[in-house]
Amino acid sequence: RTSTVVGTTCPAWPPDEKSAYFLVHHREQQLEISVCGADRSGIFAPRNFVNFLGSVAISVAKVMKLWPSQAVGLGRRKSQVALDTSRVSREMLHVNDPVNRGVSSDIEVEVEWFDLL
Repeated sequence: RTSTVVGTTCPAWPPDEKSAYFLVHHREQQLEISVCGADRSGIFAPRNFVNFLGSVAISVAKVMKLWPSQAVGLGRRKSQVALDTSRVSREMLHVNDPVNRGVSSDIEVEVEWFDLL
């Protein structure tokens, strides 16, 4: 879980944000990312309401094969990926929200591969 970046629909997390590390056992193992909005309790949203904004799943093999290599770090890859928004609760979105208009929701993901000996 990352921190919440408020006041923007295009957040950039601070450089001191902690990374997450995952042990990969097989190249077909899936990297799964879910994106949620902040808990905004109030008149129209119940307490502890988490707004699901989309998800994506991709195998480690596809990341290493298809995503462009970065200049810094041999195992570093970065790419824009489209979120699957089919499970987004459209009733909770504004009528002009891009998801309601069929606009793709993308996130930029950066990964780094470390070989453990």
